[in-house]
Amino acid sequence: MLGLGGWRPALGQEQSYHDLICGYDWPCSEAMSVMWCESKGDAHAENGGSRGLFQIHVIHRARVDGNIDSLYIPEVNVRVAYEIWTEQGWL
Repeated sequence: MLGLGGWRPALGQEQSYHDLICGYDWPCSEAMSVMWCESKGDAHAENGGSRGLFQIHVIHRARVDGNIDSLYIPEVNVRVAYEIWTEQGWL
């Protein structure tokens, strides 16, 4: 997946994110697009109070037992994104 400015995830990273994200029961291509729009595939992306691949805001800290730094972990970030999506859809 080639992004803006030619940035590309590390070799193998793109596939691992795809497998991780598409392992959940949601529209895979939409979820991948949202992740790309939010972080360009940068698991360490931060914008104000939002963190990780899906830019999960710290208001969701209870979903990670208060450990907001765990939102930088792709598996955690995607899990929380999926939880939010099942409750609210794409906002």
